[in-house]
Amino acid sequence: MNRAKEILKAVAEVYGIDENELMQKTRKRNIAEARQLFRYFLREKLGFTCYKIGKITLCNHSTVTYSIKVVKALKETDRAFRQRFNEIKERIDREFNVFLIH
Repeated sequence: MNRAKEILKAVAEVYGIDENELMQKTRKRNIAEARQLFRYFLREKLGFTCYKIGKITLCNHSTVTYSIKVVKALKETDRAFRQRFNEIKERIDREFNVFLIH
């Protein structure tokens, strides 16, 4: 499984949603928030450009930029969000370490 897929899986599991549901254009808060985190981690963990993330998540680069900005702000102000963020980050780091070991 590729690394982007591992990030998608980690975000979906923490939010308790299906991976396909995460990629839908719905504005339901939990799904939209999960999608923003997916975009954030693609940028931070894989170094993808906003353009590439937009192609993957079916949006334009300015939406990606906005998502990253929102995640950074919520990490600082929302305790529950920060807990979900840290859980996803730990899962991703664990998965990526498995890649490095093998």
